[in-house]
Amino acid sequence: MKNNIYKILGISKDTPPEEISKQYKKQLLFMHPDKGGDLEKFKEFQRAYEDWKFSPELVQE
Repeated sequence: MKNNIYKILGISKDTPPEEISKQYKKQLLFMHPDKGGDLEKFKEFQRAYEDWKFSPELVQE
């Protein structure tokens, strides 16, 4: 699951947490269904970020 999270978010394991949050917000606006993005991909992206954010072992990697 870990590798899938990084792949979905488009980041590497070496990306600092602050940068991940920054990129998440930026991509979220771009992917939003109201902006023409795909709803299912938007939900998948959100779930991946939440899994990363609420998994301390992933944040510390």
